[in-house]
Amino acid sequence: LALAGLLAIIAFPFEPLLVSAGQVRATVITRLSAIVVFFAAFYLLGTRYGLIGAGIATAINAGVTTLLFYLFGHPILKARERQPCALPS
Repeated sequence: LALAGLLAIIAFPFEPLLVSAGQVRATVITRLSAIVVFFAAFYLLGTRYGLIGAGIATAINAGVTTLLFYLFGHPILKARERQPCALPS
């Protein structure tokens, strides 16, 4: 569960980034994909390993969420890096 918390902290800035960049669809795809993976992992690991399996499923969910947010958000950050920053006068 600590790993899942750490991954949630890493992924935190990507969801608002995607929403503010108009990529709401990417956030919905990420959340839906992660929850489907979570339920599959929870069923498989939870029935076999109990609470330990549930914790592992939570970590897998956080990993999928972080990975997908990164894959969707990284190109936006890279495009922003290439644009010159206009300072207010």
